Amino acid sequence: MFKRAGFFLVLVFVGLGCLFQTPSCDDENPCTHDAYNESLDACVHINLYGNQSGCDLKTGCIEYGCVEGNCLSHNLKDCCGNQVCEAGESSLNCVRDCSPTCFDGVRNQGEDDVDCGGPCPGCGVDELGYLNYLDETYLSWINLTESYKLRIQSYNRRRDLSALSKASVKTLSQAKLRLKTLNQSREPEGLSNAKNLLMEAMTKYVKSLDKIVLFCQSRSNRYLKASNKLREETYEWEKKYISERNRFAQTYNQIQVQCSNHVRDGGEEGIDCGGVCAKGCEKTYNVTKIITIRNHRGGVRLKVNVSAPAIHYPPYQRVYVEKTNPKPDAVHLDGRGNKVYVFKLDLGSFEAGEILMNYEVTVRGGLRGGVVDESRPRIHEDELTKLSEEICSQGRKFQAGDTHKSVLNIHNWISDNIRYSYNTQQYSTPITFEMRAGACDEQARLFTAFAGCLGIPARLVSGYLVNNSKPIGHAWSQYYADGGWHNIDPTSDGGRGLVSDTRHILSCIGKSNKQCSTKYYYTYGRGEKPDIEFREEVFIS
Repeated sequence: MFKRAGFFLVLVFVGLGCLFQTPSCDDENPCTHDAYNESLDACVHINLYGNQSGCDLKTGCIEYGCVEGNCLSHNLKDCCGNQVCEAGESSLNCVRDCSPTCFDGVRNQGEDDVDCGGPCPGCGVDELGYLNYLDETYLSWINLTESYKLRIQSYNRRRDLSALSKASVKTLSQAKLRLKTLNQSREPEGLSNAKNLLMEAMTKYVKSLDKIVLFCQSRSNRYLKASNKLREETYEWEKKYISERNRFAQTYNQIQVQCSNHVRDGGEEGIDCGGVCAKGCEKTYNVTKIITIRNHRGGVRLKVNVSAPAIHYPPYQRVYVEKTNPKPDAVHLDGRGNKVYVFKLDLGSFEAGEILMNYEVTVRGGLRGGVVDESRPRIHEDELTKLSEEICSQGRKFQAGDTHKSVLNIHNWISDNIRYSYNTQQYSTPITFEMRAGACDEQARLFTAFAGCLGIPARLVSGYLVNNSKPIGHAWSQYYADGGWHNIDPTSDGGRGLVSDTRHILSCIGKSNKQCSTKYYYTYGRGEKPDIEFREEVFIS
């Protein structure tokens, strides 16, 4: 029995009259003048303009002021590039200062939707995560029921009805809480049946506890009989849940194997992607390359050669949008598909120039390789890796009769035996082999050397590896088989070499990242030799 709380209205009189107080009209907005109008018997708010106390902050880049009753900021000057994400700047208009986040309300870093998926928490519910949640819920529930069993056994020995009643009420409260939490959880479609079966088992158990509480109050054996029957039904639903849970886990494990075996083998849109696999087969990126050049002394005429941040390489990779600012003076396309833009800039003393390149690139995973219409592979002379008898003595051990199996043997040996090591000076292939260490491009060259020992055409390629929306300069390899080039990444973990994902963005064929980087040349007149500061940045969203 609960008593309803009473409320009392207390009127206080001072002397012979009431004490009235003018209401406060302050709305805590620095951009309005607030006053009480007696004739209207209401607060009046008048909009203010310009700098007002509380809205007068001024920094080197922005200034705040009142506009139509709102405190707004406006740019005093463009400060994009000062390493501070100012008001009015975002990852959309100043990617150099404002990094994309998972809570900025913009789909700007490879997310599946706004602020979810990709590098952010999933948009849907992760099946494995929810299966673990069901397991934890079930284990917690089992611990609760086992603890209550001890109370039942104690009652059967001592017949202490008061202790049983207290234990039953407490367990009933905890069981209801667990059931409510499970009911409110959001399950993926594949685990809906398992959740419902577990809820049915827990519901039966809660009802059985209800009957025990009624028994403790009435001492009527009919409640005990009803409770025992409900508990038997609980165990039947529990067995159904365990059976469904194990069925799902077995299917899930099979799919995980199927979606990582480098074979399109049932229910997939591509190799290990789409369909039954959680990983999609296609992803679109916005790739921005910014070149900043500052001249600190004297006049200078510059010629800047900039490699495209991504190349058109169907069906593996397609470029749909291609923008540059300023427009290039020339564009060169070599026989491998590599594109180089040429810009000519004139900079006076203490002047700066900027080149902005923006690409929209769609990368297709689940494919064996890129261009597949080449009747014969073309290996340019500068792509050939010098072979040695020592390297080929090891390389011939990888021969497997089938080209794909042979290159996987090469990949697995490199993955197991070559330690990743970034070096200030590039190792030659023999040194990489001898030292058993090298960076991504050095390991990729070693792969091409081993492939060459087996007569398999192979070449180095480079670009970017997208890791949580952060582009990392990277190099991997391609080998030729079955009428097309196949991507393989020697620095990836063992057994995962075939590039069938959407994280590799291709920039250059037959060149390392260093060879593919921006190069500039300059001439100057009779004055002092120019002092040039150069910076290249790449952003991917």
